[in-house]
Order: sequence, then C-alpha cells, then structure tokens
Amino acid sequence: MKTFGDSSIANFSLATNEYFTNREGEKVVKTEWHRVVVTNSKLAEVAGQYVRRGERVYLEGRLQTRKWEDNNGQVRYITEVVVPPVKGDLKVLFNKREGSEGGEDSSVADDKTSFDIPF
Repeated sequence: MKTFGDSSIANFSLATNEYFTNREGEKVVKTEWHRVVVTNSKLAEVAGQYVRRGERVYLEGRLQTRKWEDNNGQVRYITEVVVPPVKGDLKVLFNKREGSEGGEDSSVADDKTSFDIPF
C-alpha cells in the first residue's frame, strides 16, 4: 500500500480459477492472473491490512489498460482491475479456520469500508 498525503492506493495480484473437464475427460484448472489497483483510500487500507496470499476477495471495479515504454524503448501494455473511489467495492472473504463458528464466510468490508451510492 502506498500513501500520498491523505490518500492511499493498494496494488496486488489476484488469481482466478476456472475448473472444467476437457474432451479427454481430464479435470483441468485454468488459472489467470489479474493486477488490481485500489484507489479508494479506506478500501486500500483494508486491502493492505487483510489481503494475503490465499484469501478470497470480492471486487467491483472497471478494467483499465495502460501503455508505457520500458527501459529498452519497447512499448508495453497492462490491463488492470481498478477499484475506484466511487462505485467500487472490495471485500475480504475470510477462509474458514479451525475453531471458527458459523458456516458462512464473514466480510471485513462493512458499513465503514463498503460504499453504496443511492443513485
């Protein structure tokens, strides 16, 4: 997490898995990696504090593609999931741990960190 005055931004990688059976009847897992940028300061703090490898997260954001030139002068592109300050959301869905009560995952992002805009 990076802090700029009163604003914070969090960056992390997110893996999504697709499970299917191929034509040969073998079970296959296809993993894709996504770069996530959280620009909502409160949600960035939640991400910095709670998002760890293996934790499940729920995101709402938009895709954004950026272009830059690397050190060799080659043009590069990256597509990121941006969780904006408005109309964005991030919830950490804690994995069940030994001794935890209840059968459902709990969410870190409550009223203080999840924003619903009424329009």
